[in-house]
Amino acid sequence: MCRVRISNTTRRVESRNVVATLESSDAARKNEFVLYNAHWDHPGRDTSIEGDQIFNGAPDNASGTAQLLEIAKGFSALSTKPT
Repeated sequence: MCRVRISNTTRRVESRNVVATLESSDAARKNEFVLYNAHWDHPGRDTSIEGDQIFNGAPDNASGTAQLLEIAKGFSALSTKPT
């Protein structure tokens, strides 16, 4: 098993991202976390660029975010929370 230690700071920003938590049903694991991660960026296009003006990251980023929302919907529908 690989153990990772992460230090972090927080700051308030305006974003179109979604953050949620779902506590474990196992009291011994309340301080353990599994992260599911996706991001949404690259919206639109840049008309000042010659050739391909589309920010090509948009389709795959949107699908990753949509998948995370579906995972969250599935977890919230469970009668027993994940452990």
